[in-house]
Amino acid sequence: MSSVRPGTHSSTGHQMATVAVSLHESSTRMLPSDIPARLRAALERSGKTARQVADEIKVNESTISLWLSGGRNPRVGNLKKIAAALGVEASELWEGPQATPATAPMQSVIDDMSALDPTQQEAIAAMVRSIREAAGKK
Repeated sequence: MSSVRPGTHSSTGHQMATVAVSLHESSTRMLPSDIPARLRAALERSGKTARQVADEIKVNESTISLWLSGGRNPRVGNLKKIAAALGVEASELWEGPQATPATAPMQSVIDDMSALDPTQQEAIAAMVRSIREAAGKK
């Protein structure tokens, strides 16, 4: 059985599986950006309660609590609903208040990744970092 080393050329599927396995084994879970802090700040500015937002976007209040604490991240569709409920742009929650609009291909990747679980999302992010490092664009 062969192993894949970072920087070697192998099938993307095999590299993704290798990254996913090592992420699973590491038992650490990295959350993208600081979405929970941005959600908490936007919720506070809105003057709404977590319960009100949950009712408005039709999720359980416990789900909102998980998003606010960083226990889970909302999918892109829910992030858009939260943004609308709180009166902010979704990009403010995802990228921060000084976000730049994504290109169509970038938006497509974000939308496609929303169907993946957090471990799969981190595996994709690790692959992108590996590609950038190999290209010398750290």
